[in-house]
Amino acid sequence: MPTAAMDRGKALMKYHSATSTIMAFLIEERICRLALEQCPSFIKAFESSPNDAGLVVDPEFKIERGEGPADTFFTFLREHPDVVFLALVDMKMMTFGCDSKGGANHVFRTSRAQLETTHVLILASPFDPDFVAVVPMHYISPTRPKNHKPLADPTDEDGETTSLPTIWPMWSLQELPAFGPEYTTFIRPISQLGRAFESMLAHVQNPEIPWVNDYTGAVFTHPPPLTLSNSSGISPRDSQTGTYNSMWQVRDLLEAFRDHSKRFRVELIGVAPLIGDVKLVDKDTQKVVAFIELKRTLCRVVAGLSGSGEIFQHNQASTDQKRLIFDWKAQWDYIFTTTVDKPDTAYFFPRGSIPASWWNVPYSKPFQLQMMDGFQQYRVNTGSFATAVRDIEAILTETEMLNGSMEASDPPPLGYNSIDEPGDTTPNRPQNWGVSNPLKGFGLPEETDPRAYAYEFWVSEVVNEMCRAFGRGVVLDFGIWNEICHFAIADIQWGPRDSEYWDKYGKPPRRVWNFPKTTEVVPLSFTRHRWTGHWAPHNTSQSENQSKGIGQRPPSLVICDLYSPSCLRLRHGRFVIPSGFLKKFGRRDRNHLQQGRGAIDEYLVEHDDLIATLLAPFRGTVHVPAGTGEIEAVDYCQTLETIHQAGVEGVEAYRHAMCKKYGYE
Repeated sequence: MPTAAMDRGKALMKYHSATSTIMAFLIEERICRLALEQCPSFIKAFESSPNDAGLVVDPEFKIERGEGPADTFFTFLREHPDVVFLALVDMKMMTFGCDSKGGANHVFRTSRAQLETTHVLILASPFDPDFVAVVPMHYISPTRPKNHKPLADPTDEDGETTSLPTIWPMWSLQELPAFGPEYTTFIRPISQLGRAFESMLAHVQNPEIPWVNDYTGAVFTHPPPLTLSNSSGISPRDSQTGTYNSMWQVRDLLEAFRDHSKRFRVELIGVAPLIGDVKLVDKDTQKVVAFIELKRTLCRVVAGLSGSGEIFQHNQASTDQKRLIFDWKAQWDYIFTTTVDKPDTAYFFPRGSIPASWWNVPYSKPFQLQMMDGFQQYRVNTGSFATAVRDIEAILTETEMLNGSMEASDPPPLGYNSIDEPGDTTPNRPQNWGVSNPLKGFGLPEETDPRAYAYEFWVSEVVNEMCRAFGRGVVLDFGIWNEICHFAIADIQWGPRDSEYWDKYGKPPRRVWNFPKTTEVVPLSFTRHRWTGHWAPHNTSQSENQSKGIGQRPPSLVICDLYSPSCLRLRHGRFVIPSGFLKKFGRRDRNHLQQGRGAIDEYLVEHDDLIATLLAPFRGTVHVPAGTGEIEAVDYCQTLETIHQAGVEGVEAYRHAMCKKYGYE
C-alpha cells in the first residue's frame, strides 16, 4: 500500500479518534437518559467513578428518585453506602484504530479492574447511535498477561485496549462497519435498553431464568453468578482526591438549591469534561440557565503592597499542568471557586468577568493569575446554604443571565428517535449514519498472503457490489469468531434509497443488526483455487478458535475464486460448491470433490449469474451439476437467531483461549 496514502489515512484516523471522544460523552448521556426512563433500578454514577452506572438487583428495594439523576445518586449514597446489591454497568465507545502494518480494526478501552468487577459493558458507535451492544463482561477477553506492567507509561497499569481482529482494507476505510462484527450478536436498538437490563436482573435474581438478548435471540449461558457491589462501584475512589472532593462540592450545591431556591435546581451535565461540572435549570421552564465549573481551594485573597487593597489570585491548573482551567476551549458560563484560607468564602465569576490575560496562559506556579479590582462583587458567603443561594442568585440577576443576554442550552439531542416507536424496526436515520469516515485514495497492495478474514472481507464487499447491480441480496458480516459462518447472504429487494445509499457511500444499506432474528440467510464461505499448485479449495474461513472443519458445521455455499485479491473486481466466473460436496479442506489433492460429485469445472458460475445462484436456496434449489446427487435446499438456510447463538459460542471459545494464554485461568 503506498506510504503517502497510508500516512494520510492514519492522520485522518487520529482526527477521527479525537472527535469520537467528544461523541462518546454525548452518546453516554443519551444512554443514561433512556435507561433512567426505562429501568427503575438504574442509578447513574458520578463522574470518574470506576463504572458509569449501577443496577439495584434486590426486587424489593425501591429507589427514591430525586429532582434529577444527581439528587438520586446522593440520596442513595447517603442512605445505602455499604449495602451490597448493585450490578455494575460501564459504557464504551467502539472506534477505529490502525496497526503497524496498515490494517484497521475496532477498538475500545477497558481496565483490568473492570474486567474483574464490572458486570455489563454497553458498546456504542458514533456511526450508528440508534443501536448499542449490551455485552456481559464475561465475554470480554484480556489482551495482555495478568501480571503485565507497561514500560512506556508506568502510571497506566490498569489500561487495557481491546482490539478486534484486524481488517486490511483493499480500497478504502469507508468499508468498515459501525460495530465490530464479532459483537453483532449482542446488539439491540437503544430504545430497547430497558429490556436488556430486565433480562439481566431476572437472571441474577433467579439463575434458572435465562439471560437473553430477545432482539437477536442469543442466550448467554456462560457468565458465572455475579459478585455484587456496594456504592463504591459508582462513586470516585478516595485516591482520586480532586474528583472525590468535587463530588461533595456538587452535593452541597445541589442540596443548597433544592432546599433554598424556589426557581432553580442543580443537575449534573453528563458531558462534564466538555462543558462544566453542573448546570443550573429553571424549575418552571425546565430550561438550562447556566453551565457552572466548580473548583475547590484554588484561589485566595491577599493584601496588596503598600496598602493598595486586596488582590484576588487563582491557579491556572488544579493537578495536571497540561489541562488549564482558563482554556479557550472551556465552555462554562460561570466558575464557582472556593478559597484556600477562608472556608466561609467563595467566588462566583461570570465568564465575561475573567481578565483576558488569564486565558490560555500556561502558568506553572500557583496563584500567578491576579485580579485587582471588581472581584468583590462576585463574593459568595458559604457560611450557610441559604446565604450561598441568595448570593449566587443575586449575581445571576446582576449579570443578566436570567434576561437572556448570555445564552446557554442543553447539548443538542443526538440522532433520531427513529425506532423508539413500538413496532418500528427500520431506522429512518440520515444517509451517512452507519458509515465510517470515507478515507479514499488507498492503492491496491501487492499480492501478499493476507489473513483469511481480510480476504473474505474483501470478497464480501465485491459480492455486495454485485448484489447492488442485480437488485437483490446483501452479504452480512458475523465476524471471525462465529462458529457457523463469517458471512451469509440475505434475500432483500433493493429499493431506490438503498441503491442511492450504496452509490453515495459504497456500503450496503443494511447491516446484521437491521434484520429481525427470524430472517433466513444462506451461510457463505470464501476461498481460492490455485490451478498451478493443484490445491483443493482451502478453508480460509477457519481460525484458531474454530477447530471444526467446514464439513462438521451447517452447510454453506463455498465461493471459490480463481485469481489473486488484486483481481477481485474483474468480471470473471467463480466456482460455487455446496460444502457437503467437498473433501476435507486443507488437503492438496487434484480431486477436490467427493466421489460421484463430478469435476470442479462443472460448478463454474458466470459473473452475471452469481447472485441468482447464491439466492437459489431461498427458492428451493441449489446449483449442482446433473447426476451429482440430490440436495435439500432447506439445509442451506439458517435463521439469524441460530447464527447469533453460534456467535456467542465463538466469543466464549476465544475468551477462554485468551484467558488461558494470559494466565487468567
